Amino acid sequence: MSTPIQAAKQPVKKIVISNVSAEQVAIFWQSNQNEPGFILYGTDKDSLDKSAFDVREETKASAVRANHYVVLKDLVENTPYYFKPSNGKEVYVTKQKEPYHFNTTRKSQTVNSLKPAYGKVVSKNSRALANAIVILTVKGAHPLSSISKITGEWLVPLNGIIDVQTGLLTVPTANDPVQIDVYSEAAEQSNIKVPIDKVSPIAETITIGKNYDFTQKTEVLAAQTSASPKKSNLISFPESNAKIPSSEPLIKGLSSVGSVITAQLRGKSTFLTKTITVGADKTWKWTLTQALPPETYTLSINAKDKQGGVTNETRKFSILKTGDQVLGEATPSATLAPSPIAEVATVTITPLTPTPTLPISGNNVSIFAISSISLIVLGLGLLVAF
Repeated sequence: MSTPIQAAKQPVKKIVISNVSAEQVAIFWQSNQNEPGFILYGTDKDSLDKSAFDVREETKASAVRANHYVVLKDLVENTPYYFKPSNGKEVYVTKQKEPYHFNTTRKSQTVNSLKPAYGKVVSKNSRALANAIVILTVKGAHPLSSISKITGEWLVPLNGIIDVQTGLLTVPTANDPVQIDVYSEAAEQSNIKVPIDKVSPIAETITIGKNYDFTQKTEVLAAQTSASPKKSNLISFPESNAKIPSSEPLIKGLSSVGSVITAQLRGKSTFLTKTITVGADKTWKWTLTQALPPETYTLSINAKDKQGGVTNETRKFSILKTGDQVLGEATPSATLAPSPIAEVATVTITPLTPTPTLPISGNNVSIFAISSISLIVLGLGLLVAF
């Protein structure tokens, strides 16, 4: 590959440096047209001697696209780096005709305990949207990013939020606003505003091209969008057949004030129940006191209102194994398929009338030993009785 030396006449439409850490950085940029894309980088701005390609490429032959996403790995901690995006013929630079730059952080032995942000994005015809770039920004911190999978699902870890000024790990408060921007390859975009305590998961599936605001100080679950809000259901979350990468799912719904909710959660190895009274805001929420093991669950809700009317609804969802979560970049071929869970057989011992059996080769000596001991014990019992 020859090194391009000519600067592009037009700058990139957008460039975001994200996932800044001691050893790696993710770089997203949008070109003005579909074209190949890779990064030239190094610690000397006059000699960018290394290159890195889009994470979605299996080889160094870069595909033609408008959204480019490259991860620079094996970097040196606490070091300034310089880089130029390139299409193979030209390089992109800043308005000052300089390379872009960033600083890696120092290695840290601490991480915060925030759950990852996750959700799903679909096209305008409700089909899962793969390869959408997701940028999550907390005020005053370096952006975080990920790519949606072939299922439209995306996940952004929040355990590495780095303060821009100090370069140190920072932990936002529960109500701190988060900006999430989603970019499709078809030049469509969605903007989501949400408090950080409501990103695990995002309350609704995102339809690309629509903007959402979840910062309203209300427990009503319908987001404010440019489209009509969803009709409220007895069970709002989790969604039907949802695959959830958290062991503490959001279980929530809507009903009339004063209704008594009887909730049951049943899995292969789990059975939980809870009684909840609906408050003045017409919402109910079940906060689990234990982590759920990875398996498929059936949530059953019975709501009895003040007039004696009864409403029932059920919902199935799955908790994924930790290994099924995608932390960082995702590829179009990846899927959220839970691994098989080993079943433990339960043996029930029931008295049976002995039936003679033909001996077979390889008799188990322990069976005869146990039988002999049982006869001895029975004999001793008879002697004591008499």
